[in-house]
Amino acid sequence: MRGRVAHSPRVAAAPPADADEDRPSRRRPARDDEDDDDERPRRRSSRYDDDDDIDIRRRRRRLAPHRGDTIQEILDAPDRERWLDWLRQRPLALSLDDGAGGWLMVHAGVVPQWDLQTTLRLAGEVEQHLRGDDMRDFLRVMYGNEPAKWSETLTGNDRLRFTVNVLTRIRFVDHDGTLELKAKEGAGSAPSGHVPWFEAPNRKTEGVPIAFGHWSTLGLINRPDLLSLDTGCVWGGKLSAARIDGGRREVIQVACDQVRRAI
Repeated sequence: MRGRVAHSPRVAAAPPADADEDRPSRRRPARDDEDDDDERPRRRSSRYDDDDDIDIRRRRRRLAPHRGDTIQEILDAPDRERWLDWLRQRPLALSLDDGAGGWLMVHAGVVPQWDLQTTLRLAGEVEQHLRGDDMRDFLRVMYGNEPAKWSETLTGNDRLRFTVNVLTRIRFVDHDGTLELKAKEGAGSAPSGHVPWFEAPNRKTEGVPIAFGHWSTLGLINRPDLLSLDTGCVWGGKLSAARIDGGRREVIQVACDQVRRAI
């Protein structure tokens, strides 16, 4: 099998003509207990990031807008319904077969407590709600920073929210895997007591090759077991993709014009 990895599994391939896709971000203003996760910190980052695809689904359901939204053109498109229906079917985590190297593709990352099967199972739980008739109710309660630590005892909205935060927002964790969702700088600027999620000790996905995007201040990482592919295109960096065929790997980068500016 031939596998391809690009920024996020949700945008790894173009939709067929009778389907559709979208990608930027629409959310209501963050509450005091939330992080709006606008990856425009003190340096260049990437805005087309985080849970952008989910945000588009939320906007479609006429939930409240978020400052800095960039998706109105998509929502005004005459064929938006086909795009959005296609988008609802995209996985939050995707595992390629051994012929493509056994790669796990996620938007942001995984917590150290999850192994491959747990990651896929929990992603599937969220996908059921995004594809189901209760999507509107789910999107209303999806945002927030709590709970910050994984437990198998988590249920209901807390379990789903934690899963979304891990798969679409994670960068740093502390020694027990607790999420730190406010820091957005590179790995060398980790908050005290925290490490990048992929450097966490005793990570259960150790040995599973993982491709992810999300973290533009991290830049390109091209290790045998790790591909970090968000290289800040919208901030004037590069658009990066990787082609994987069994044991072969090819990274392709294209220079980008800067279309957004950091605050």
